[in-house]
Amino acid sequence: MIVTIMAAIALPRLTDFRRESVVSRNQANVRELVNAIERFQVNGRYLTNVSSVESVVSQLVGQEYLFPSDKMTSTQITMIYTNGYLLFFETYDN
Repeated sequence: MIVTIMAAIALPRLTDFRRESVVSRNQANVRELVNAIERFQVNGRYLTNVSSVESVVSQLVGQEYLFPSDKMTSTQITMIYTNGYLLFFETYDN
């Protein structure tokens, strides 16, 4: 009985911790991606393909402004291109 009550209390909290860690990692990846784009543009370069997060990351990795990461995809990061601006948001997905 006590074990069941403890599990009922602990499992939802563990799920919250996991979700928080995923969001935190995705936020850090968004910051890293934005910083790489800023360095890229400060050096006079322009992104030629902004159709997806993967294409942006690929260009930055190819020019050695960003290290490859399997956690920088459209699953973890949402990108919106509007009026010449790129907007990036973290997601809750792993």
